[in-house]
Amino acid sequence: MVEWILVLSVVFAGLNNIILRYLANTKLKYNPFLFNSIMMLVWILILLCMGGIKGANGTTVLYAFLYGLITCGFIFFKNAALTNGPISITSLIGGSSFIFTTIFNSIYFKDDVKIIQIIGMVVMVIAVLLVNFPQKTGEKTTLKWKILCAIFFVFAGLVGIIFRFHQIDDKAHTNEMMIMASAFATIMLLIMYGVSKLIQKAKNSKTELVTEEEKPTAKSVWAIIAFAVASGIVSCVYNRCNIFLSGAMPTILFSPIFNGALILVSFVAGLVLFKEKATVVKIVGFSLGIVAIICFSGIFGLVNF
Repeated sequence: MVEWILVLSVVFAGLNNIILRYLANTKLKYNPFLFNSIMMLVWILILLCMGGIKGANGTTVLYAFLYGLITCGFIFFKNAALTNGPISITSLIGGSSFIFTTIFNSIYFKDDVKIIQIIGMVVMVIAVLLVNFPQKTGEKTTLKWKILCAIFFVFAGLVGIIFRFHQIDDKAHTNEMMIMASAFATIMLLIMYGVSKLIQKAKNSKTELVTEEEKPTAKSVWAIIAFAVASGIVSCVYNRCNIFLSGAMPTILFSPIFNGALILVSFVAGLVLFKEKATVVKIVGFSLGIVAIICFSGIFGLVNF
């Protein structure tokens, strides 16, 4: 059962990447905080349909607040890093966050780590670098961007860590925790949206920019909402699966396998759906990713934990 939930999680996470990639290709302009707040509202509706809130305690509320806060921090620093430096390298850093999660959880929870798994971890890191790292970026980096990327890396890794702690302390209230976390995140994201609009308005007033031409049409607004709803549905499913998996699998297995498989799925989707060029370097990285997953799952299996 565990391995099929992992497959489901990877598939839905891959679908989320595809949806966001299509959105990027449309060149539609949108505020990431408002977009993600719509996603969180979709999460709430789905989770209410899955059982709603049947019980909760102080621990549930605490983890909900922490998860909501980490989610907002992840969104904020990801957006800040993407707008201040090379998109390709920023995405690579976010995709490599499983290194932070795996090392922390393996040390703190003292998971039984085998040499073949360490080898798989190293191979997966190399695979991620080869598949994602651009040959040329043509963009200069700044100290500000490096700091933002470092914080983004930590927040991305903290998601998996908070999942693991929650499954130990409050596993019975996972659905309730996610609903409250989504509500906390929605409120914080809407506040961040309001602040971003005020900042933009202040900048425009100083530079006397005319923004009438930038107003979105009704068609583009509904298109963005549709993308947000679609992304909300698939992201809710794979995050719900990941919370379960973080407690059912050792992090040395879950984090590298999930992130590695997601990168491989996204790589194939890029070739098939977006006609990306498959360079020799990326093909080698893809092959190494498969080898790494075999090191984790093919030898020891995914069931007997």
